[in-house]
Amino acid sequence: MRYLSIGTGLSGGSEVLQGLLLSYRRCVHGLAVSAITLAELVTGFAGRRIPRRASRSWCGFFGLFQHLRLRMKSRTGIWEVLAGIALLAPRVPRLKEWAYAGIFFNMTGAAASRAVRGDDVSHIVAPLVFACLAEASWALRPQSRSLGVLSPAEKRA
Repeated sequence: MRYLSIGTGLSGGSEVLQGLLLSYRRCVHGLAVSAITLAELVTGFAGRRIPRRASRSWCGFFGLFQHLRLRMKSRTGIWEVLAGIALLAPRVPRLKEWAYAGIFFNMTGAAASRAVRGDDVSHIVAPLVFACLAEASWALRPQSRSLGVLSPAEKRA
């Protein structure tokens, strides 16, 4: 089956189109990884720096945990920092898979906690946007950084 040229005037228009799509995919993957890594590192470090007797307004973190009726544990930030580091680490695809899963579970759990407490829709959507960014970053990663196929049907195709 031949691909249609999109009128570039170049021979091999399909190769040009495939090259553009590949560079677009790399760009979106890079932006998604950057956003997720930055978010994990910033919230992880900010969560670690909360003093025991912090005011309710300190960066909003302490008040958020009180609002959601969760116990504030300083260890929660450690896992976010480790997830951010894992996404930046080279040649550890299994660790990155677990980091992506942890970020997804953390963000969807945050959205569920907000929904159960009856918070505003914007507070529920924000963690879901980061969960979608994590999934986009995972789905758009290069083939060399993937562990394999999602289902045996994809292998046959």
